[in-house]
Order: sequence, then structure tokens, then C-alpha cells
Amino acid sequence: MAEECLEKASDLSGLLLLHSARGSAAGLAALAARAEAAGRLNVAFLGQLLLGRLDACVDLLVAAGRIPEAAFFARTYRPSRISEVVQLWRKDLGKINPKAAESLADPGAYANLFPNLDWALQAEALQARQRGAAAPAADFAAREGRPEEDLIERVKALALHAPHANGDVGAPAGAPPAPRVRGRRPT
Repeated sequence: MAEECLEKASDLSGLLLLHSARGSAAGLAALAARAEAAGRLNVAFLGQLLLGRLDACVDLLVAAGRIPEAAFFARTYRPSRISEVVQLWRKDLGKINPKAAESLADPGAYANLFPNLDWALQAEALQARQRGAAAPAADFAAREGRPEEDLIERVKALALHAPHANGDVGAPAGAPPAPRVRGRRPT
């Protein structure tokens, strides 16, 4: 009955609360689409974020003209899209302040200014593989109270135990794997 009332009242924020509390992925997906069509991008963004659709979140921020926020979101959650969003930000900022636009660093051109980007890209790939495997709600009690996982530390640990082409195990002393930034080949 609550859902019916929220639907009739077009209370998208209430529907967001209801669907997220229920854990209804289908409800969140429909709500995100409806909210985007209605121009309620804050509700659409949260729906997409709760569903783990990080590319859709970046795209919503860009579409809303929140390009700096999209760049920071990409830096945190979708490092493979940093260069793309920084280019959009440069173009947008260049209309107002060309010098400021020139000062925005792109990891494709200045990888040295983005420490651990190579690890972040590997963590992103690891997280993407795990994203589809949601834990059942019955596992909550076993997982409750466990600290959040640091994906970059996990990727580093995996690299230490991975065999290399020559058969050795472990990374060279303190050396991360070669960066894999789009548009640039490792040296």
C-alpha cells in the first residue's frame, strides 16, 4: 500500500527509500530511469549508485553539467574513465578560464601525478568481476562488523603472490605493475 501511495503522489524520494529498504533492484532500476526522465537527477544518481552502476553515475553527473564532480567520482570509483572526464572538464572550463583548463592534469599525459593509478585500475577490474556476485542476505550476520575491504591493498597482495612469466613469484622490490592508462602504452 505504501508503494502505491508513493507512486500516485510521484514521491520519488519516498520510493527511493522504500526500494532501497526492501533491497529491490528492479524497483531501484525502474525508479532511476523514471527519476532521470523527470529530471530528478539526485534520485536517479542514488538509484544507480545503489545498483552499482558506476558508469551510469559518471554519465549522469556529466549530463547534469557536474563535470568536476564526475571527474572526482571517476577518480574514486571508475579510474579507467578519468582521462575521458578530464578532457570534458578541460573543454568546459576552457570556455570560462583557459589557463585553469590547461592546468588540469590528465593521467594519460601525466601518469607521474597520479600515484597508485595502476593499482586503482587493477582494483577497479577486480571489483567489476565481483560486482555481479552479490552476497545473499542470509550472510549478513557472518559479515556484520567486518572492516571494509581495501581493494588496492588486496590487489597489491595478489600481485605479491602471482607468478611472473619467468616463474618467479612476487613483485620486484616495491615496483607496482606497469600502468594501464587508456591511450598510453607502458614504457
